[in-house]
Amino acid sequence: MRTTSIVVCLLLAAAATAVFVPGRGGYITVEPSFDGKLWYWLFDAQKASPTDDSTPFVLWLTGGPGCSGSLAALNENGPYSVDSHLKLKSNPYSWNNNANMLYIDQPFGVGFSSSPPEDYVHNTTEAMGYVVTFLEMFFEQNPQYAKQPFFITGESYGGHYVPELARQILANSPALASRLQAMEIGNGMIDPLLQFPMYPAYAKKFDLVSNNVIKEADNMVADCVALIKAGEVAQAYQTCLPIIGYILENTNIDGHQINPYNRLEPCLDGSLCYNFTAPTDWLNEPAVQAALNVDPSIKWATCNFDVNADFTDWTVSYADGVTAMLEGGKRVYIMAGMLDYICNYLGSQAVALDVPWSGKAAFNAAPMQQWYVGSDNAGSVQTYKNLNLVFVEGAGHMVPMDQPKNALVFFDHFITNTAFNTTSA
Repeated sequence: MRTTSIVVCLLLAAAATAVFVPGRGGYITVEPSFDGKLWYWLFDAQKASPTDDSTPFVLWLTGGPGCSGSLAALNENGPYSVDSHLKLKSNPYSWNNNANMLYIDQPFGVGFSSSPPEDYVHNTTEAMGYVVTFLEMFFEQNPQYAKQPFFITGESYGGHYVPELARQILANSPALASRLQAMEIGNGMIDPLLQFPMYPAYAKKFDLVSNNVIKEADNMVADCVALIKAGEVAQAYQTCLPIIGYILENTNIDGHQINPYNRLEPCLDGSLCYNFTAPTDWLNEPAVQAALNVDPSIKWATCNFDVNADFTDWTVSYADGVTAMLEGGKRVYIMAGMLDYICNYLGSQAVALDVPWSGKAAFNAAPMQQWYVGSDNAGSVQTYKNLNLVFVEGAGHMVPMDQPKNALVFFDHFITNTAFNTTSA
């Protein structure tokens, strides 16, 4: 009887410490010279067969540069979020309802991915080269997904990542290229030459700062644009990036700067303006890390700002990847939450109207129409053939967090290649 009691107590103790961790985590070594590993988190489709050859397989790339894919998985479009008690809360608007969703921590040193012995990746082209290697190895190791239609999504610095990854796939990876259907860039920095002038333009449009601040910011933009046009990447970085902060430091909501990711809110919690304590604590719990096959020596953080500082291509355009997709007959979606300042919708619009491709004139002549979800105005959409520009009402930088229902409807259009509803129900 005493032995039985001990066994029961041990079982109860184990049950008390057990933790539910969704999805599957793992590493793939993409740089053998220093055992460089990228970590991934995969969520199989919930309502579609995960291994059916027709089920969409979607890659998500968080921006920064230097921010973790897990940040989006737990705060935007994954199947669960983490509450203040470190309990998981189901997300009915998860993007893995009808698609397999893969989130990667990249480049090296981000999230749970391994750190190189020294600064190793300095630009988007290098980073996406490793992502191509990762994808080829992932599908080789997981052949059950290797025939599925493939999609690329991302946000913020993903405006660099997503089109450059697509360009490299189309140029260098025939197997992936044959499966690649579409790419989506959410509130992304794609072409700085066109987008930096839109910081003072956005601030002026919504009366965020005084006319004197706008005038000074316009002068800064003139210098920024001249350096970008001259190809002076390092000097452009030093000149252009301060424009963003100069405008922000002159904004005010209740004694605080505006949240650059949502202009209607104050920035209250550090550099990211949101409180990500709960997902950070949850991802650093030993039981969670064990379930996700994580190197226990790595402490997870939302972003690695050393990696961020190492990137030298902030002012480089990656619009050529958009052109490559469009001319290759692949679909492109440029989406923007309209409350975002940091990668605002005016900049997204400027890129969509300027990108060189055979359908440019016809796209630019196409009307911007209201987009409805049921009888509700979700935003607006401009479409011609395989290019779609979508504005989302009531959303900032992280559209799935601010407008989860409408973001999921958008995503379903993206993976099913169906037209947006432009008439009210």
